[in-house]
Amino acid sequence: MKNLFYALVLSVFLFSCSKHESVIVPKLLTETERFNSYQEGDALFIMKYGTEDRIKDDKNATGEFNIKFRDTTIFIQNSPSDPAAKTDKFSFAQYVNTQKTTILAQVAGKEGEIAPIYLINLNENKIDVISLSRPSTGAKDKEYTQGLMKVGKTGFVVNNDFFITNVNAKAYLLKRQNPEERIQGMYFNLSQDKQTLVFLTTNSLYQIHYATNQANTHVLPADKSTTPELAAIYIANNFKWVIENNIAFLKKIGGNSDKVVDISEFK
Repeated sequence: MKNLFYALVLSVFLFSCSKHESVIVPKLLTETERFNSYQEGDALFIMKYGTEDRIKDDKNATGEFNIKFRDTTIFIQNSPSDPAAKTDKFSFAQYVNTQKTTILAQVAGKEGEIAPIYLINLNENKIDVISLSRPSTGAKDKEYTQGLMKVGKTGFVVNNDFFITNVNAKAYLLKRQNPEERIQGMYFNLSQDKQTLVFLTTNSLYQIHYATNQANTHVLPADKSTTPELAAIYIANNFKWVIENNIAFLKKIGGNSDKVVDISEFK
């Protein structure tokens, strides 16, 4: 009878634990992905890891976090075939919409390791996890796999492959210069209308109007692009933003020595 009692207690305990954990295998981002769903009352929470303390000011929060859907802790299992490859610990977590139904999160990884990044999205009372990862064979991928890069109040560049907008939670795959490799350059600038991202590659400006995925490449003189600082000075004196068909690109102007772009924009 005693053994039966302990067995019942154990089964209740295991059921209780399983009830409060949800293991989700991430899926790939698609063009039909829906964000910004309306949810009556709060349902998706960022918590201080290992506590019951809810993070209220997520934009200034530091430390490690876990994420809950109501009273259920979300675990992400990155490998579908490996149940042990799951985690509920994140080094970064921030809401990216005003409804607080979509969270951009990065797994807490080992030192020096670029940890996976996900969108955790509540849609029609169900949690989806979207992986922000794409296959790539670029020679300098490691150099340009920098995780999350905040672009003002507009959003985040993710590993030179995605752009996630803040406030209204939209996710864009950035058009690559070479389909087989992520953009081999550093983020450089954003247009005044917040729609065009500029990257400085080895010898060119690579620009992407992320809303339409139209791209533009402008080759820079070799002696003007050896460092970002030198390139910024050259661009500030020789380029201006030109809007055509509602798309802004930096374009070179000729015969005009006046500064046409504020150099502070590139610092």
